[in-house]
Amino acid sequence: MQRMFRFIVVSYIVYLVCANNSTKETVADESLLPIVLGCKNEDVLEITRENHTEESFKLSKREMELQNVTEANPFQTSKSDADVLAAIEQGIKLLVSVQQESQAAIAENQDRLNQSLKLVGDLVQQIDKIQTDLSKLREEATNTRTADINRMQRLERSSDEIQSKVTTIERMQQGSFRSCKEIATKTPGIYNIRPSDALPSFLAYCDQYSYGEGWMVIQSRKDGSENFNRSWNDYRNGFGKVDGEHWLGLERLYQITKNRACELFVGLQDFNNTYKYAYYNAFAIGSASEGYYLKTLGTYSGNAGDSLRQHKGMKFSTHYMDYDAHANANCAKTWHGGWWFNACYHAFLNGLYQNVSGRENAMIGWFGFHNEWRGLSYSRMMIRPLK
Repeated sequence: MQRMFRFIVVSYIVYLVCANNSTKETVADESLLPIVLGCKNEDVLEITRENHTEESFKLSKREMELQNVTEANPFQTSKSDADVLAAIEQGIKLLVSVQQESQAAIAENQDRLNQSLKLVGDLVQQIDKIQTDLSKLREEATNTRTADINRMQRLERSSDEIQSKVTTIERMQQGSFRSCKEIATKTPGIYNIRPSDALPSFLAYCDQYSYGEGWMVIQSRKDGSENFNRSWNDYRNGFGKVDGEHWLGLERLYQITKNRACELFVGLQDFNNTYKYAYYNAFAIGSASEGYYLKTLGTYSGNAGDSLRQHKGMKFSTHYMDYDAHANANCAKTWHGGWWFNACYHAFLNGLYQNVSGRENAMIGWFGFHNEWRGLSYSRMMIRPLK
């Protein structure tokens, strides 16, 4: 804007000089004269060069006359000059007006930009708040869904427990069974079992789903609710809840395996919910006078490893009945539970319920499951008559 104004003023001065002939102008080329504002070719009557090397021109007759007029009345201004001044003033006013309007427009645009930036900032804050609220809603929905699933699972367990108790009562009213394999309905639950007429009946849980049907549970671990660091009498007679964690009893196990050839199934699971099993096609234990030793252990198959093999032929040991093969330690006392200890174990399902690893820690252990010492979260030992 300032450059344009300066150009107009300078142009006007040059025009006055040309129009009033107040000074002698020296130009390098005749063709440049028309470019100067207010100078026209027809106003130049005679232009002569006196000396090209000096690069100067003589004034025309028209210029001399204009000079004489100006000298005669220096205060007189031609009508043409007044028009030019008026045009310049008008142009200057127009430029000032344009400048003012431009500045106003720039200020207005700046205000709009600031408003837009503020609006964008508000939108960003609103989006952040919405995202935070959505995250909270997702978390609440997840918690609600988890709580609903837990409630459903509890209801299902309660329903299963009620159904199991009803079934048990019905079975007991109907009489007893020689084994779980003889139950015609093939429905899992608690049944009254009487292996022979010479023996009293007892309650046992029959599993009709795992590895076929007709299995009787003799040992169960699943939540650590039962204490397995028990006395010799407890292990002999049995303890725990039949539909929960329990030990059926060594004497019952002896009577069942003495009269009928049985097979053994061991289901195992770790704290990562990995399930494996070990199957033996023959299983039996000795009498009380023989220390309930692991008398028979048939051929192994499965994916958990043959870890029970090391215990074949070993007597059962508890805290105060030490029959293990360790010369300098009481394995049952060291590992907090009864078992057919050797010196001490490769398999031990009556240990402490702990999510631990390392040989120095007490646990429910089956070395072949991970090929290292790592606690298990679930075990179930079951037997079934072969015939």
